[in-house]
Amino acid sequence: MLKISGRYDIVIVGSGITGITLANLFAAQNRSVLIIEKLSHLGGNSFDYVNHAGLLVNRYGGHIFHTNDQEVWDYLSRFTTWHHYKHKVKSFVDGQYLSIPVNRTTANILLGTHYSSSQMAEWLSKNSYNYPNPQNSRQSAINRVGHLIYDRMYHNYTKKHWKIEPKLLDPSVTQRLPVYLDDNPYYFSDRFQALPNGGYTKLFSTMIDHPQINLLLNFDYFSLPKDLSYDKLFFTGPIDRFFDYRFGRLPYLSLRHRFYTFKKSHYLPCGTVNYPNDHDYTRIIEFKYMTGQVNKLTTVAYEYSYYGGPEFYPVPTHQNQILFQRYYDLTQTPEFSNIHFIGRLANYRYINMDQAVKKAIDLFNSLKHE
Repeated sequence: MLKISGRYDIVIVGSGITGITLANLFAAQNRSVLIIEKLSHLGGNSFDYVNHAGLLVNRYGGHIFHTNDQEVWDYLSRFTTWHHYKHKVKSFVDGQYLSIPVNRTTANILLGTHYSSSQMAEWLSKNSYNYPNPQNSRQSAINRVGHLIYDRMYHNYTKKHWKIEPKLLDPSVTQRLPVYLDDNPYYFSDRFQALPNGGYTKLFSTMIDHPQINLLLNFDYFSLPKDLSYDKLFFTGPIDRFFDYRFGRLPYLSLRHRFYTFKKSHYLPCGTVNYPNDHDYTRIIEFKYMTGQVNKLTTVAYEYSYYGGPEFYPVPTHQNQILFQRYYDLTQTPEFSNIHFIGRLANYRYINMDQAVKKAIDLFNSLKHE
């Protein structure tokens, strides 16, 4: 059994991609590293496994790695080869599967038009950009696609996913969604888009396969023995939990997935279908599109949003940001000078996987000589 008392150079709370990256980098410096994970598996929400049908699936929904950052791509490519995949998402609206992000084809179907790219650009200039300084996700989305498309594709989906009126959510929720003036059917435009061959769990296992790294699963950091000491601690969990909810709880959105396996080659027309206006689930994910596996069966996951379960997403409202700031201010006091709060949950901010890796690399570089 792993000894968890004594001293480590580095203690990392959480084995998601942020914690795994930090562990790998510090171990390469011959630092002793302890990773503490409350779940029974490593990888956080990226954890995947081969199911009863022989299909690689992700327990917590689909995850496609995408980035324009050459440094991040090269770093992860040291530990895996890649299955290159360009993600397509459809939105089921009025009995039709429409591409999202909105492209020219989607706009023409919804508007009943036959616009060229230049005509679509002209329509957008007249029917969007209504809010010079958008104050919420509704205004931000209307700025991009106009009222008509927003009402049919975005409003109900945003409300269903977050369980909050869009006008109460930060504009950043919809600011990052592009609009294509051509017929581009792909969800991301990054230079690199892929999944690690063999899955994320295999990738992360390879990254921490080092004699200086110890992994403790199924263990709560807050149950650590008092005689454990360290030079530096990196906390990637919910920041309000670290401070024992001193100022109250920050809400985190949870996701639930129901898995079904079908005796058919494919169930959906593409990797993900959103359901903004129908059903109580927000979307369905089909993993075979993402992994490229060949199998007579296919497994899909129906996704539902709720509150009160495992923490997936910070909830970006003005009120929550004020509460987070109070916790953040505590982290800047001398008492916590050797503790670093990093990652989506600790920073109460949505970040993509490549951004998580980049932030971990940058933090390591700022500390590696200490």
